[in-house]
Amino acid sequence: MKIKKIAALCSQAGMFSLLNKTDREGIVTQWLGDGRAFYPLLGAPMMDKDSLCTMFDITGKKQENTIVRCDEMSDRANVNDLYEGDIHLEQEGLTICYEGTEILPLRETNRIICIQEKYLGPLDDEKKLLELYSRTMDGVPHVVVKAGMMIRAVIGQYQVKENFADKLEIIAQACKEEAAKNRDKQEEDKEG
Repeated sequence: MKIKKIAALCSQAGMFSLLNKTDREGIVTQWLGDGRAFYPLLGAPMMDKDSLCTMFDITGKKQENTIVRCDEMSDRANVNDLYEGDIHLEQEGLTICYEGTEILPLRETNRIICIQEKYLGPLDDEKKLLELYSRTMDGVPHVVVKAGMMIRAVIGQYQVKENFADKLEIIAQACKEEAAKNRDKQEEDKEG
């Protein structure tokens, strides 16, 4: 995991949110994110607001324009590595750029969950190991990214707008028509 990429996401959003999650044994894991995605800081020293600002050079003007939060993670946030309710998500091998945002659609059995692809960036060095799952937390679906059996990120879904689906439908129909034309042309060429 690349902490500098997590910091870049936080900087871009103007928010560094550091959450402490205490497990049943009293062990604290810190999670860093921008409010839409969070990553466990495994092996990093424990931080507070001051050390977070020092580590990521949030000083002066930058501190005036950046929200820095240090809180306890909600008990409703299930970040356990193992959870029976996880639903495996299929990647379609397709990224959609919509209004400047790269969206990654992920298919569950009966629905699509979209995330912003940039949130997988901090995990580039583990890309071949990653598995994505849908997990509902506090009634809201999230994408849990695991490497092996360990959670490497929790990503909030991208809220798809109705016109997004309409535009995709138009493009899908045009692609089907173009594919049919190409197929017909290839068949004509074989016959001719």
